[in-house]
Amino acid sequence: MFPTVGRLIQRVIEITQPLRDEAPAHLRDRLWVYRTTRGADRGSVSALTPQRLGEAAALLAERFDLRDAHGQRLRVTVSMLRQTFVNRINEILDDDLTATAAAAGNSVAVTGINYLKPGEAAEKNWRFMGRALTNELLTSTLGATEKTPVGGCSDVTFGQFAPKVAGAYCMSFLDCLRCRNYVVTGDDLHRLFSFYWRVYRERSRINVVRWRRRYAHVIRLIDRDVIAAGLARRIFKPMQIDQARERARLDPHPYWRDLESFEVFE
Repeated sequence: MFPTVGRLIQRVIEITQPLRDEAPAHLRDRLWVYRTTRGADRGSVSALTPQRLGEAAALLAERFDLRDAHGQRLRVTVSMLRQTFVNRINEILDDDLTATAAAAGNSVAVTGINYLKPGEAAEKNWRFMGRALTNELLTSTLGATEKTPVGGCSDVTFGQFAPKVAGAYCMSFLDCLRCRNYVVTGDDLHRLFSFYWRVYRERSRINVVRWRRRYAHVIRLIDRDVIAAGLARRIFKPMQIDQARERARLDPHPYWRDLESFEVFE
């Protein structure tokens, strides 16, 4: 299981807490602090800066003789490290652009254009997308294969509850089950049940009356309008439902794994 961004940051907080305790007052609210090992301030606590990070990255590349794809000495920059970080998050989130943008703290458009780059499976994925797009154009189902953290959506930008602004993706997940653009296939069940358990766990975080008023209907709609209806129409198989529900409970989709990572219910 991959750690979420929230857990990684929490781990950094734990590691640097002793340093922050002895740091100057103006550095005690900083996350990236370290003990200096050279110069007049040797042994004191300092905060990491882009310059120091760049220097450390250059030393690391020199020490291990890191090379780029052209055989040249790798020149590591802060922007390169951030791009690598965002691409890694995107990989962990199964190419979920909306969730990646949220983790990176950028808009979907900025994340997609400035940070993400094709991976090793890009050629294969582009071939698949070409076939899927052709099929959607021929069957008038353009966009039907687009994924969200809850399931499928035929129009994440201009759908029923979407913001209807170019470049802005719909994040109104509590409305998915009432939306005419929402689609659930067998491949979406893990995402759907991860959302199901995430909503269910809200009961332990908020007042019971508030949970019943705001969230209980989500559980009922999933059980009745998606699962029961899908079983009745033989879209899903009982074993498929049971496996997806249990898998989501034990190993939820990364978007819904950490209660603190995405505060979509606030």
